[in-house]
Amino acid sequence: MYCGGNQIVQYSHPIRATSLRGTVFDQSSATVAAARIQVQRQGSDTLVLDIIADENGRFYLPKLEPGAYWLGISKYGFQLHVWDLRVVRFGWPKDLKPKLSVGT
Repeated sequence: MYCGGNQIVQYSHPIRATSLRGTVFDQSSATVAAARIQVQRQGSDTLVLDIIADENGRFYLPKLEPGAYWLGISKYGFQLHVWDLRVVRFGWPKDLKPKLSVGT
């Protein structure tokens, strides 16, 4: 997975949801337009989804098959942020508001 960041920031708490949407922000709480969002099934090198957030930093992930995925979000000049995404059959949609840190 490569979203444009030069270092990886990985989060230890998994995200559990039936579907996912969100808005990407920087550390000053400004939205990050055109951030890249990638989803990769854990144990595979193949991307399941590779989309770009809109001009307001918003994105929506269509329903994925239940299972374990990596969710990567970044943009050129920012770190690659990675979450353990667990898509479940029953539950609720999740609204994510990631704050990207500037890359070095």
